Amino acid sequence: MQYNKDRSHNIFASGNGLTPGTGSLAGASSGFQAGEGTVENVTLGTYLQEQLAWRNNVFLNAAVRGDKNSAFGVDIGWVWYPSVSLAWSLGDESFFPKPSWLSNLRLRTAYGQSGLRPGFLDALQYYSGVSAVTAQGLEPGFVITGAGNPSLKPEISREYEFGADLGFLNGRAALDLTYYNKKSTNALINRPLAPSLGASTSRYENIGSMLNKGLELSLNGGIIQTNALDWEATITGSYNRNELLVLGQGIPPIVGGFGDTQQYRPGYPAGAYFDRPITYKDANGDGTISPSEVTVGDTAAYLGQPFPTRQYSFSTDLTLWNRVRLSGLLNYSGGQKLFDRTMASRCTTAQAVCQARFDPNAPLSEQAAIVAYNQTGTYAGFIVPATYWQLQEVSLTLMAPKSWLGRMRAHDVSLTISGRNLATWSKYPGFNPQVNFDGQSNFTTADFFTLPPARYWTARVNVTF
Repeated sequence: MQYNKDRSHNIFASGNGLTPGTGSLAGASSGFQAGEGTVENVTLGTYLQEQLAWRNNVFLNAAVRGDKNSAFGVDIGWVWYPSVSLAWSLGDESFFPKPSWLSNLRLRTAYGQSGLRPGFLDALQYYSGVSAVTAQGLEPGFVITGAGNPSLKPEISREYEFGADLGFLNGRAALDLTYYNKKSTNALINRPLAPSLGASTSRYENIGSMLNKGLELSLNGGIIQTNALDWEATITGSYNRNELLVLGQGIPPIVGGFGDTQQYRPGYPAGAYFDRPITYKDANGDGTISPSEVTVGDTAAYLGQPFPTRQYSFSTDLTLWNRVRLSGLLNYSGGQKLFDRTMASRCTTAQAVCQARFDPNAPLSEQAAIVAYNQTGTYAGFIVPATYWQLQEVSLTLMAPKSWLGRMRAHDVSLTISGRNLATWSKYPGFNPQVNFDGQSNFTTADFFTLPPARYWTARVNVTF
Protein backbone atom coordinates (compact mmCIF):
# COMPACT_ATOMS: atom_id res chain seq x y z
CA MET A 1 0.00 0.00 0.00
CA GLN A 2 1.11 3.55 -0.65
CA TYR A 3 -0.16 6.96 0.39
CA ASN A 4 1.30 10.14 -1.12
CA LYS A 5 0.24 13.71 -0.45
CA ASP A 6 1.88 16.59 -2.31
CA ARG A 7 1.06 20.14 -1.30
CA SER A 8 2.63 23.42 -2.32
CA HIS A 9 1.61 26.89 -1.21
CA ASN A 10 2.89 30.19 -2.54
CA ILE A 11 2.36 33.86 -1.84
CA PHE A 12 3.41 36.51 -4.34
CA ALA A 13 3.58 40.26 -3.81
CA SER A 14 5.12 43.11 -5.75
CA GLY A 15 5.17 46.88 -5.84
CA ASN A 16 6.80 49.81 -7.58
CA GLY A 17 8.42 53.00 -6.35
CA LEU A 18 9.86 51.87 -3.02
CA THR A 19 10.43 54.69 -0.57
CA PRO A 20 14.16 55.41 -0.31
CA GLY A 21 15.72 53.68 2.66
CA THR A 22 13.18 50.86 2.93
CA GLY A 23 13.30 47.28 1.70
CA SER A 24 9.70 46.43 2.57
CA LEU A 25 6.73 46.28 0.22
CA ALA A 26 4.92 48.47 2.73
CA GLY A 27 7.02 51.27 1.26
CA ALA A 28 5.70 50.74 -2.30
CA SER A 29 4.08 53.87 -3.69
CA SER A 30 2.29 52.31 -6.69
CA GLY A 31 1.48 49.12 -8.54
CA PHE A 32 1.05 46.98 -5.45
CA GLN A 33 -0.14 43.43 -6.27
CA ALA A 34 -0.61 40.30 -4.21
CA GLY A 35 -1.50 36.73 -5.07
CA GLU A 36 -1.75 33.37 -3.36
CA GLY A 37 -2.05 29.82 -4.63
CA THR A 38 -2.26 26.25 -3.34
CA VAL A 39 -1.70 23.01 -5.25
CA GLU A 40 -2.62 19.75 -3.53
CA ASN A 41 -2.75 16.18 -4.78
CA VAL A 42 -3.35 12.94 -2.89
CA THR A 43 -2.85 9.40 -4.19
CA LEU A 44 -3.80 6.15 -2.47
CA GLY A 45 -2.30 3.14 -4.22
CA THR A 46 -1.99 -0.60 -3.83
CA TYR A 47 0.29 -2.99 -5.69
CA LEU A 48 0.51 -6.77 -5.95
CA GLN A 49 3.20 -8.69 -7.87
CA GLU A 50 4.09 -12.34 -8.37
CA GLN A 51 7.28 -13.62 -10.02
CA LEU A 52 7.71 -17.21 -11.18
CA ALA A 53 10.67 -19.04 -12.74
CA TRP A 54 10.67 -22.52 -14.26
CA ARG A 55 13.93 -24.43 -14.77
CA ASN A 56 15.73 -21.07 -14.86
CA ASN A 57 14.64 -20.79 -18.50
CA VAL A 58 11.08 -19.46 -18.39
CA PHE A 59 10.22 -16.37 -16.35
CA LEU A 60 6.73 -15.03 -15.65
CA ASN A 61 5.97 -11.75 -13.93
CA ALA A 62 2.37 -10.71 -13.20
CA ALA A 63 1.26 -7.59 -11.34
CA VAL A 64 -1.68 -5.28 -10.76
CA ARG A 65 -1.75 -1.76 -9.39
CA GLY A 66 -4.76 0.21 -8.17
CA ASP A 67 -4.90 3.97 -7.72
CA LYS A 68 -7.37 6.40 -6.25
CA ASN A 69 -6.45 10.03 -6.78
CA SER A 70 -7.90 13.32 -5.63
CA ALA A 71 -7.71 14.64 -9.22
CA PHE A 72 -10.23 12.04 -10.44
CA GLY A 73 -13.83 13.08 -10.88
CA VAL A 74 -16.17 12.52 -7.95
CA ASP A 75 -17.89 9.70 -9.85
CA ILE A 76 -14.63 7.73 -10.25
CA GLY A 77 -13.40 5.23 -7.67
CA TRP A 78 -10.40 2.93 -7.96
CA VAL A 79 -8.63 2.53 -11.29
CA TRP A 80 -6.70 -0.70 -11.92
CA TYR A 81 -3.61 -1.28 -14.08
CA PRO A 82 -2.70 -4.94 -14.74
CA SER A 83 0.54 -6.12 -16.35
CA VAL A 84 2.17 -9.41 -17.31
CA SER A 85 5.48 -10.35 -18.94
CA LEU A 86 6.95 -13.64 -20.15
CA ALA A 87 10.56 -14.43 -21.13
CA TRP A 88 11.94 -17.69 -22.51
CA SER A 89 15.67 -18.46 -22.86
CA LEU A 90 15.10 -20.61 -25.92
CA GLY A 91 18.80 -20.89 -26.70
CA ASP A 92 19.39 -22.78 -23.44
CA GLU A 93 16.88 -25.55 -24.22
CA SER A 94 18.36 -28.94 -24.97
CA PHE A 95 16.30 -29.39 -28.13
CA PHE A 96 17.36 -26.08 -29.65
CA PRO A 97 20.14 -26.38 -32.26
CA LYS A 98 23.30 -24.51 -31.34
CA PRO A 99 25.05 -23.09 -34.40
CA SER A 100 28.57 -21.83 -33.81
CA TRP A 101 27.69 -18.23 -34.66
CA LEU A 102 24.71 -18.01 -32.24
CA SER A 103 25.60 -17.99 -28.55
CA ASN A 104 22.27 -16.90 -27.05
CA LEU A 105 18.57 -16.55 -27.95
CA ARG A 106 15.93 -15.13 -25.65
CA LEU A 107 12.30 -14.42 -26.58
CA ARG A 108 10.08 -12.08 -24.59
CA THR A 109 6.62 -10.59 -24.64
CA ALA A 110 4.72 -8.28 -22.32
CA TYR A 111 1.40 -6.53 -21.84
CA GLY A 112 0.64 -3.74 -19.43
CA GLN A 113 -1.53 -0.78 -18.60
CA SER A 114 -0.62 2.56 -17.12
CA GLY A 115 -2.46 5.78 -16.38
CA LEU A 116 -1.95 9.52 -16.69
CA ARG A 117 -3.89 11.38 -14.04
CA PRO A 118 -5.61 14.72 -14.73
CA GLY A 119 -4.39 18.00 -13.32
CA PHE A 120 -5.39 18.67 -9.71
CA LEU A 121 -8.20 21.10 -10.67
CA ASP A 122 -9.27 19.65 -14.03
CA ALA A 123 -12.25 17.74 -12.59
CA LEU A 124 -13.45 20.49 -10.23
CA GLN A 125 -15.72 23.44 -10.76
CA TYR A 126 -14.03 26.36 -9.08
CA TYR A 127 -14.29 30.13 -8.92
CA SER A 128 -12.07 33.20 -8.85
CA GLY A 129 -12.67 36.42 -7.00
CA VAL A 130 -13.15 39.63 -8.97
CA SER A 131 -14.12 43.23 -8.34
CA ALA A 132 -17.50 44.21 -9.78
CA VAL A 133 -18.39 47.82 -10.57
CA THR A 134 -21.79 48.82 -9.17
CA ALA A 135 -23.59 52.10 -8.49
CA GLN A 136 -22.12 52.01 -4.99
CA GLY A 137 -18.59 51.44 -6.27
CA LEU A 138 -16.45 48.32 -6.31
CA GLU A 139 -18.05 45.22 -4.81
CA PRO A 140 -16.53 41.75 -4.31
CA GLY A 141 -17.76 39.03 -6.67
CA PHE A 142 -16.72 35.81 -8.34
CA VAL A 143 -16.72 34.16 -11.75
CA ILE A 144 -16.58 30.50 -12.81
CA THR A 145 -12.94 29.85 -13.66
CA GLY A 146 -13.13 26.07 -14.10
CA ALA A 147 -16.16 24.34 -15.58
CA GLY A 148 -15.27 21.02 -13.94
CA ASN A 149 -16.00 17.47 -15.04
CA PRO A 150 -17.26 15.03 -12.37
CA SER A 151 -16.71 12.06 -14.72
CA LEU A 152 -13.06 12.84 -15.51
CA LYS A 153 -10.88 9.71 -15.52
CA PRO A 154 -7.17 9.13 -15.97
CA GLU A 155 -5.89 8.56 -19.48
CA ILE A 156 -5.30 4.80 -19.91
CA SER A 157 -2.47 3.37 -22.04
CA ARG A 158 -2.47 -0.30 -23.03
CA GLU A 159 0.75 -1.57 -24.54
CA TYR A 160 2.00 -4.92 -25.71
CA GLU A 161 5.40 -5.76 -27.08
CA PHE A 162 7.32 -8.64 -28.59
CA GLY A 163 11.07 -8.90 -28.63
CA ALA A 164 14.15 -11.05 -29.00
CA ASP A 165 17.68 -10.84 -27.59
CA LEU A 166 20.38 -12.56 -29.62
CA GLY A 167 24.04 -13.12 -28.79
CA PHE A 168 26.72 -13.85 -31.39
CA LEU A 169 30.33 -14.99 -31.53
CA ASN A 170 30.53 -16.21 -27.92
CA GLY A 171 29.07 -13.03 -26.53
CA ARG A 172 31.18 -10.57 -28.50
CA ALA A 173 28.09 -9.11 -30.18
CA ALA A 174 24.43 -8.73 -29.22
CA LEU A 175 21.26 -7.75 -31.06
CA ASP A 176 18.05 -6.64 -29.31
CA LEU A 177 14.79 -6.23 -31.25
CA THR A 178 11.48 -4.95 -29.87
CA TYR A 179 8.13 -4.27 -31.52
CA TYR A 180 5.66 -2.25 -29.47
CA ASN A 181 2.03 -1.23 -29.93
CA LYS A 182 0.60 1.30 -27.50
CA LYS A 183 -2.99 2.52 -27.57
CA SER A 184 -4.14 5.31 -25.28
CA THR A 185 -7.85 5.63 -24.57
CA ASN A 186 -9.81 8.12 -22.52
CA ALA A 187 -7.25 10.63 -23.72
CA LEU A 188 -7.22 13.86 -21.73
CA ILE A 189 -7.99 16.58 -24.25
CA ASN A 190 -8.74 20.20 -23.41
CA ARG A 191 -12.01 20.64 -25.29
CA PRO A 192 -13.12 24.19 -26.19
CA LEU A 193 -16.48 25.25 -24.74
CA ALA A 194 -19.03 27.64 -26.15
CA PRO A 195 -18.66 31.18 -24.74
CA SER A 196 -22.44 31.23 -24.18
CA LEU A 197 -21.99 28.84 -21.23
CA GLY A 198 -20.63 31.74 -19.22
CA ALA A 199 -17.90 29.58 -17.67
CA SER A 200 -14.33 28.77 -18.64
CA THR A 201 -13.49 28.59 -22.32
CA SER A 202 -12.44 24.92 -22.16
CA ARG A 203 -12.40 21.85 -19.95
CA TYR A 204 -10.60 18.50 -19.96
CA GLU A 205 -12.60 15.50 -21.15
CA ASN A 206 -11.82 11.83 -21.86
CA ILE A 207 -12.72 12.01 -25.52
CA GLY A 208 -9.86 10.62 -27.57
CA SER A 209 -7.77 7.59 -28.38
CA MET A 210 -4.27 7.56 -29.81
CA LEU A 211 -1.97 4.93 -31.30
CA ASN A 212 1.81 4.70 -31.06
CA LYS A 213 3.58 1.74 -32.58
CA GLY A 214 7.04 1.06 -33.82
CA LEU A 215 10.24 -0.92 -33.77
CA GLU A 216 13.37 -0.50 -31.66
CA LEU A 217 16.71 -2.21 -32.26
CA SER A 218 20.15 -2.17 -30.72
CA LEU A 219 23.34 -3.79 -32.01
CA ASN A 220 26.51 -3.71 -29.91
CA GLY A 221 29.71 -5.62 -29.81
CA GLY A 222 33.48 -5.68 -29.62
CA ILE A 223 34.99 -5.01 -33.05
CA ILE A 224 38.60 -5.50 -31.96
CA GLN A 225 39.70 -6.98 -28.65
CA THR A 226 43.46 -7.32 -28.12
CA ASN A 227 45.89 -6.46 -25.32
CA ALA A 228 46.83 -3.21 -27.06
CA LEU A 229 43.47 -2.25 -28.58
CA ASP A 230 39.88 -2.60 -27.43
CA TRP A 231 37.23 -1.17 -29.74
CA GLU A 232 33.50 -1.41 -28.96
CA ALA A 233 30.57 0.15 -30.80
CA THR A 234 26.79 0.37 -30.41
CA ILE A 235 24.17 1.20 -33.04
CA THR A 236 20.57 1.92 -31.99
CA GLY A 237 17.52 2.77 -34.06
CA SER A 238 13.81 3.32 -33.62
CA TYR A 239 10.79 3.84 -35.86
CA ASN A 240 7.53 5.26 -34.59
CA ARG A 241 4.10 5.91 -36.00
CA ASN A 242 1.77 8.19 -34.09
CA GLU A 243 -1.90 8.63 -34.99
CA LEU A 244 -4.92 10.18 -33.34
CA LEU A 245 -7.63 7.56 -33.86
CA VAL A 246 -10.72 9.12 -32.28
CA LEU A 247 -11.38 12.62 -31.00
CA GLY A 248 -14.95 12.24 -29.80
CA GLN A 249 -18.42 12.15 -31.26
CA GLY A 250 -19.28 15.42 -33.00
CA ILE A 251 -16.09 17.20 -31.93
CA PRO A 252 -14.36 19.18 -34.71
CA PRO A 253 -10.56 19.16 -34.96
CA ILE A 254 -8.97 21.00 -32.04
CA VAL A 255 -6.74 23.82 -33.23
CA GLY A 256 -3.82 25.15 -31.22
CA GLY A 257 -0.10 25.70 -31.28
CA PHE A 258 1.72 28.90 -32.11
CA GLY A 259 -0.32 30.79 -34.70
CA ASP A 260 -3.01 28.04 -34.65
CA THR A 261 -0.78 25.92 -36.88
CA GLN A 262 -1.25 22.58 -35.08
CA GLN A 263 -4.31 20.36 -34.84
CA TYR A 264 -5.72 17.28 -33.15
CA ARG A 265 -7.43 15.69 -36.15
CA PRO A 266 -8.41 11.98 -36.41
CA GLY A 267 -6.29 10.07 -38.91
CA TYR A 268 -3.22 12.28 -38.40
CA PRO A 269 -0.39 12.51 -35.85
CA ALA A 270 -1.21 14.42 -32.69
CA GLY A 271 -0.21 18.05 -32.97
CA ALA A 272 0.12 17.81 -36.75
CA TYR A 273 0.85 20.99 -38.68
CA PHE A 274 -1.99 22.35 -40.82
CA ASP A 275 -2.19 25.54 -42.87
CA ARG A 276 -3.03 26.71 -46.38
CA PRO A 277 -0.35 25.15 -48.61
CA ILE A 278 1.71 27.15 -51.08
CA THR A 279 3.30 26.40 -54.46
CA TYR A 280 5.65 28.67 -56.34
CA LYS A 281 7.72 28.90 -59.51
CA ASP A 282 10.26 31.44 -60.69
CA ALA A 283 8.56 31.76 -64.08
CA ASN A 284 10.78 34.48 -65.53
CA GLY A 285 14.00 33.06 -64.09
CA ASP A 286 15.11 36.31 -62.46
CA GLY A 287 15.83 34.65 -59.08
CA THR A 288 13.10 36.61 -57.33
CA ILE A 289 9.66 35.34 -56.33
CA SER A 290 6.90 37.86 -56.98
CA PRO A 291 3.28 37.66 -55.75
CA SER A 292 2.10 36.47 -59.17
CA GLU A 293 4.44 33.45 -58.95
CA VAL A 294 2.96 32.10 -55.70
CA THR A 295 -0.27 30.09 -55.39
CA VAL A 296 -1.96 29.56 -52.00
CA GLY A 297 -4.48 26.78 -51.35
CA ASP A 298 -8.05 27.55 -50.38
CA THR A 299 -8.16 25.34 -47.26
CA ALA A 300 -5.72 24.14 -44.63
CA ALA A 301 -3.84 20.94 -45.54
CA TYR A 302 -1.60 18.52 -43.65
CA LEU A 303 2.00 19.77 -43.70
CA GLY A 304 3.79 17.30 -41.44
CA GLN A 305 4.26 16.29 -37.82
CA PRO A 306 6.37 17.85 -35.08
CA PHE A 307 8.06 14.71 -33.78
CA PRO A 308 10.55 12.37 -35.47
CA THR A 309 9.43 9.12 -37.09
CA ARG A 310 12.93 7.62 -37.07
CA GLN A 311 15.96 8.03 -34.83
CA TYR A 312 19.42 6.48 -34.94
CA SER A 313 22.54 6.77 -32.84
CA PHE A 314 26.09 5.48 -33.10
CA SER A 315 28.41 5.38 -30.09
CA THR A 316 31.91 4.02 -29.85
CA ASP A 317 34.66 3.47 -27.26
CA LEU A 318 38.28 2.98 -28.31
CA THR A 319 40.86 2.03 -25.64
CA LEU A 320 44.61 1.92 -26.29
CA TRP A 321 46.97 0.04 -23.97
CA ASN A 322 44.50 0.50 -21.10
CA ARG A 323 45.76 4.07 -20.82
CA VAL A 324 43.86 6.12 -23.41
CA ARG A 325 40.11 5.98 -24.07
CA LEU A 326 38.35 7.85 -26.89
CA SER A 327 34.52 7.94 -26.95
CA GLY A 328 31.98 9.52 -29.25
CA LEU A 329 28.22 9.75 -29.84
CA LEU A 330 26.52 10.60 -33.15
CA ASN A 331 22.72 11.06 -33.37
CA TYR A 332 20.24 11.23 -36.23
CA SER A 333 16.61 12.38 -36.10
CA GLY A 334 14.32 12.48 -39.14
CA GLY A 335 10.77 12.73 -40.38
CA GLN A 336 9.76 15.78 -38.33
CA LYS A 337 9.06 19.41 -39.20
CA LEU A 338 9.43 22.59 -37.17
CA PHE A 339 7.63 25.92 -37.34
CA ASP A 340 10.35 28.55 -37.86
CA ARG A 341 8.43 31.38 -36.22
CA THR A 342 11.70 33.25 -35.72
CA MET A 343 12.07 33.77 -39.47
CA ALA A 344 8.35 34.47 -39.82
CA SER A 345 8.58 37.23 -37.23
CA ARG A 346 11.78 38.72 -38.63
CA CYS A 347 10.80 38.70 -42.29
CA THR A 348 7.11 39.58 -42.48
CA THR A 349 6.99 42.97 -40.77
CA ALA A 350 7.40 46.40 -42.34
CA GLN A 351 10.71 46.78 -40.50
CA ALA A 352 11.95 43.34 -41.56
CA VAL A 353 15.71 42.88 -41.75
CA CYS A 354 16.38 39.48 -43.27
CA GLN A 355 18.14 38.17 -46.35
CA ALA A 356 15.05 36.74 -48.01
CA ARG A 357 13.37 40.18 -48.18
CA PHE A 358 16.13 42.01 -50.03
CA ASP A 359 18.68 39.56 -51.47
CA PRO A 360 17.78 38.01 -54.87
CA ASN A 361 20.25 35.23 -54.06
CA ALA A 362 18.13 34.09 -51.11
CA PRO A 363 16.52 30.63 -51.45
CA LEU A 364 13.32 30.73 -53.48
CA SER A 365 11.47 28.76 -50.80
CA GLU A 366 12.12 31.50 -48.22
CA GLN A 367 11.06 34.23 -50.62
CA ALA A 368 7.86 32.34 -51.43
CA ALA A 369 7.09 31.85 -47.72
CA ILE A 370 7.27 35.59 -47.11
CA VAL A 371 5.20 36.49 -50.17
CA ALA A 372 2.51 33.93 -49.27
CA TYR A 373 2.25 35.18 -45.69
CA ASN A 374 2.00 38.81 -46.74
CA GLN A 375 -0.74 37.89 -49.23
CA THR A 376 -2.89 35.53 -47.16
CA GLY A 377 -1.39 35.08 -43.68
CA THR A 378 -0.44 31.42 -44.20
CA TYR A 379 2.56 30.11 -42.28
CA ALA A 380 2.96 27.06 -44.54
CA GLY A 381 6.28 28.23 -45.97
CA PHE A 382 7.80 28.52 -42.50
CA ILE A 383 6.92 24.94 -41.48
CA VAL A 384 10.05 23.25 -42.74
CA PRO A 385 11.86 19.90 -42.45
CA ALA A 386 13.94 19.61 -39.27
CA THR A 387 15.90 16.41 -39.97
CA TYR A 388 19.43 16.56 -38.56
CA TRP A 389 22.64 14.75 -37.72
CA GLN A 390 24.39 15.76 -34.51
CA LEU A 391 27.82 15.04 -33.10
CA GLN A 392 26.58 15.11 -29.54
CA GLU A 393 29.66 14.18 -27.58
CA VAL A 394 33.36 13.37 -27.88
CA SER A 395 35.56 12.62 -24.88
CA LEU A 396 39.19 11.70 -24.30
CA THR A 397 40.31 10.00 -21.07
CA LEU A 398 43.95 9.61 -20.02
CA MET A 399 44.63 7.10 -17.24
CA ALA A 400 47.74 7.43 -15.07
CA PRO A 401 50.38 4.67 -15.26
CA LYS A 402 50.68 2.27 -12.31
CA SER A 403 54.04 3.77 -11.38
CA TRP A 404 52.36 7.13 -10.69
CA LEU A 405 49.66 5.67 -8.49
CA GLY A 406 52.08 4.46 -5.79
CA ARG A 407 53.61 7.90 -5.44
CA MET A 408 50.16 9.48 -5.16
CA ARG A 409 48.91 6.72 -2.84
CA ALA A 410 45.88 6.37 -5.12
CA HIS A 411 44.11 3.39 -6.61
CA ASP A 412 43.23 5.12 -9.85
CA VAL A 413 43.79 8.56 -11.44
CA SER A 414 42.34 9.78 -14.74
CA LEU A 415 41.87 13.01 -16.69
CA THR A 416 38.82 13.37 -18.98
CA ILE A 417 38.27 16.14 -21.51
CA SER A 418 34.89 16.12 -23.24
CA GLY A 419 32.81 18.30 -25.51
CA ARG A 420 29.04 18.29 -26.05
CA ASN A 421 26.85 19.58 -28.90
CA LEU A 422 29.91 19.90 -31.07
CA ALA A 423 28.31 20.00 -34.53
CA THR A 424 24.90 19.78 -36.22
CA TRP A 425 24.25 19.09 -39.90
CA SER A 426 20.79 20.03 -41.17
CA LYS A 427 18.99 21.87 -43.95
CA TYR A 428 16.85 23.62 -41.37
CA PRO A 429 17.20 27.38 -42.06
CA GLY A 430 17.20 28.45 -38.40
CA PHE A 431 19.94 28.19 -35.81
CA ASN A 432 19.17 24.64 -34.71
CA PRO A 433 16.36 22.14 -35.50
CA GLN A 434 16.26 20.82 -31.90
CA VAL A 435 14.89 23.97 -30.27
CA ASN A 436 11.37 24.42 -28.93
CA PHE A 437 10.21 27.63 -27.30
CA ASP A 438 7.35 25.84 -25.49
CA GLY A 439 8.97 22.61 -24.35
CA GLN A 440 6.66 22.19 -21.37
CA SER A 441 3.66 21.63 -23.69
CA ASN A 442 2.79 18.23 -25.11
CA PHE A 443 2.48 19.12 -28.77
CA THR A 444 3.14 22.84 -29.19
CA THR A 445 6.44 23.11 -31.07
CA ALA A 446 8.03 26.14 -32.68
CA ASP A 447 11.32 27.98 -32.98
CA PHE A 448 10.64 31.45 -31.59
CA PHE A 449 13.85 33.35 -30.81
CA THR A 450 14.98 30.25 -28.93
CA LEU A 451 18.61 29.71 -27.99
CA PRO A 452 20.06 26.51 -29.47
CA PRO A 453 21.87 23.97 -27.25
CA ALA A 454 25.17 25.46 -26.16
CA ARG A 455 28.48 23.90 -27.17
CA TYR A 456 30.69 23.43 -24.17
CA TRP A 457 33.86 21.67 -23.05
CA THR A 458 34.60 20.17 -19.65
CA ALA A 459 37.73 18.85 -17.97
CA ARG A 460 37.47 16.44 -15.06
CA VAL A 461 40.04 14.75 -12.84
CA ASN A 462 39.01 11.55 -11.04
CA VAL A 463 41.10 10.25 -8.15
CA THR A 464 40.13 7.01 -6.41
CA PHE A 465 41.78 6.05 -3.10
